[in-house]
Amino acid sequence: MNQQNSEIPKSKASDHLHTIVRAGLGMLPVVGNPAAELFNSIVTPPIEKRRDEWRCSIGVRLLQLEQSGFLKINDLTENEAFVSATVQASYAAIRGHQEEKLAALRNAVVNSALWSAPSDSLQQIFIKWIDELTVEHLRFLDLFRDPRGWFARNNQQQPSFYISSSLTQILESAYPELARNRPLYELIAQDLEARKLFGGGMHTMMSANGAWEKRTTEMGWFACRSKW
Repeated sequence: MNQQNSEIPKSKASDHLHTIVRAGLGMLPVVGNPAAELFNSIVTPPIEKRRDEWRCSIGVRLLQLEQSGFLKINDLTENEAFVSATVQASYAAIRGHQEEKLAALRNAVVNSALWSAPSDSLQQIFIKWIDELTVEHLRFLDLFRDPRGWFARNNQQQPSFYISSSLTQILESAYPELARNRPLYELIAQDLEARKLFGGGMHTMMSANGAWEKRTTEMGWFACRSKW
């Protein structure tokens, strides 16, 4: 992939903040200079590291696809949709640090390089969603695309249902920390439903079989899955 196309600006707000904080520490009496040096030795501008790790991870994925015969890397320099997706996802990746979101962004870039890539508009929408959604949103979508499979993959015991059940019981069993924050997961469910990424019905009582059905829409899973 052409390095110039994938280059990300090196100077952003985080770098300016780093400089401002260093200058401010240097102005403090007595402890100013030692404090500034300590800050400089521990907290270097994070954008450089994030940018390099991101570019490396994308390069590894593309090489794997080329070795598997799915694409030719040299052809990507002429693929304007891929270049645009890479730039858009790269800015989002630089702003974050959580691996689940970075994995979803990598997936969006890799998908844009394939012959079966979605339309330019859908690619832009998918990346925008990933950038805006939290890790909890992504976990929510992952759980409800295949609830039984999620519990098996994560070696967790499935909740036991008798006469009736609900999606709330499944969610709280999978993520006990969310059980203590019902307003948060209700907000997440509403957000995903409004985007047509989740089928809804969190508190609807249903049969056990009904509770285990897939609720993440195809659009939701394709947009936010973390593996290609």
